[in-house]
Amino acid sequence: MIKNTITGVILLLTLVSFKINAQKLTFGCKAGFDLAYITQEITQDYPPSFYKHNYQARPSCDFGVLVNYQFINRLQVQIEPGLTVKGAQIIDNKLHFREIYNIGYLNMPTTIIIKPIKRINIETGVELGYLTFKNIDVSPFTTVNGYVKFKNFETSGFIGFSINPFRKFYVTFRYTEAFTPFLSTMMYSDPIAGPTHYYKYFNKYFSIGARNFFEKKSTQFHPKNKKNNCILLDSKKNK
Repeated sequence: MIKNTITGVILLLTLVSFKINAQKLTFGCKAGFDLAYITQEITQDYPPSFYKHNYQARPSCDFGVLVNYQFINRLQVQIEPGLTVKGAQIIDNKLHFREIYNIGYLNMPTTIIIKPIKRINIETGVELGYLTFKNIDVSPFTTVNGYVKFKNFETSGFIGFSINPFRKFYVTFRYTEAFTPFLSTMMYSDPIAGPTHYYKYFNKYFSIGARNFFEKKSTQFHPKNKKNNCILLDSKKNK
């Protein structure tokens, strides 16, 4: 309930802010290097951790565009639509066991940015994702006695910070964790594993990214440009 409320408030602030003053909007692009990871949640685990895997992080990436609205100098709201590749892996050559998850999402992160000091930003928000592709590489000796169901939508939360070394360029560091599972499985009961097991898989990833904003042409009154200012004033009088 609390997670859904926070998500709704952030999205509402974004919609309202973009209607207030379009002159405070700036646009840009982003790209990032990610370390993607997966965690499991087991509703019934007997014997303990019999089927629980320790997944290894795998390198991944994300890229997209930026739309930033500045409320005041120290508070901004930013949406970042783009593509993010998530997943993780288990590779054990001795046991001939392999699971590699490669999952792509069209994401819509909504970020609240607070600037406590110059050139340093604190960033937090929610990320709504839609599953666009999935590729699972599983060793031929791996069998699943049950069902596997992928979820089309995913909701995540993130927190991090960014550094502004140049005027329009930012370096970001973020940790993102999913609230909802991307995959649900069930292992039916048997004499070895015990009762039926229900599994949920959640995405997590750490990202190091670059953000670059485009220069925006100013349409304000410039005292030094007397010729153009006179033309603008004359046109207003004629109206």
